Amino acid sequence: EVNCCLRDDRDMGVHGDYIFHCKEALKKEYCSNGKKFLGECFRGVNLNPETIRAYTVGRKFLWPSFTSTSRREWRAFDGNVLFQIDCDGPGITYSVDIAHL
Repeated sequence: EVNCCLRDDRDMGVHGDYIFHCKEALKKEYCSNGKKFLGECFRGVNLNPETIRAYTVGRKFLWPSFTSTSRREWRAFDGNVLFQIDCDGPGITYSVDIAHL
């Protein structure tokens, strides 16, 4: 429900406080605790052909929801599409290693 709220920008009155505190915790991990993730990670998803056509190699985009990934391709979620995500360099969000949590 939280990710639907973030993707669809709805029910913020219900989930807003939780989302705020999750983002603050991730930001703290990113900024204070040295848990930035640099490198490559993977995410498998199931997409329809029309949605697949919207993505192109090298295009930067933002998934507005919390998204889990794997550092190992073989451990990524199953799906008909495998995203290979480059987390090096400046971005528009936080790439945080929370494996220790």
